[in-house]
Amino acid sequence: MSGEGRDRAFLVREAVACRVGQRAASERLGIGVRQFKRLVRAWKQDGDAGLVSRQRGQPSNNRMKDDQRCRIAISVFPSAKTGTVVSSACRRSAAMT
Repeated sequence: MSGEGRDRAFLVREAVACRVGQRAASERLGIGVRQFKRLVRAWKQDGDAGLVSRQRGQPSNNRMKDDQRCRIAISVFPSAKTGTVVSSACRRSAAMT
């Protein structure tokens, strides 16, 4: 968990224990009160793991397909066919086309 995640976990625990208000905690985190309430609900349900983004480690929705990325890399770096910039997987897919 990152430093920001530890801060979130600490403030959520403090808010649940009524030592700090949800509004004050959300302001310290720089998020809205509704988002903070969602964090509290996730923490109650899953513990500290509920505060970590579920997107972590997943590929982006805007990710290009490998063959498309390779074609662009080869067109931008024409010397890449000889091997310095483009990976061997890109060279193999380029050789097939």
